[in-house]
Amino acid sequence: MSFKLVLLKDNKVVWEMPLFTKEWIKDDLDEELEELENEFDRISKIFDALSNKNRLMMMKSLIEEEDILHFSDLMRELRMNPKIVRESAMKLRSGGLLEQPDRGEYQCSRIGQVSFFTLPLVLRRLLKTLDEIDEEII
Repeated sequence: MSFKLVLLKDNKVVWEMPLFTKEWIKDDLDEELEELENEFDRISKIFDALSNKNRLMMMKSLIEEEDILHFSDLMRELRMNPKIVRESAMKLRSGGLLEQPDRGEYQCSRIGQVSFFTLPLVLRRLLKTLDEIDEEII
């Protein structure tokens, strides 16, 4: 059984990646892992920013609104105290996931939207699919 992630643009494949090492061509995998290592700092910041439930909830709210949210809106919607909202916003900004167009206003960056969709959402779907496959085998 073979699994790949495929990125399409206008229904044309622009990138695809096998999900299991045995499906990679060895040289391609080595090259990809080497390039990945060069980006560890940047990727670590994104993972760090999304490694907290409060920050995930904040990103979800910002994506649902598709617009700018004010600090007070985030506090009210997420039932968080000001300190948690401020710290979460700072961590998301340091990861490049959040923009602050004006004082007390927040919106997702392009990187933030892509990161939120590819990390938690795609990972959730992948895990669900793998669980279903495991159940079929058993």
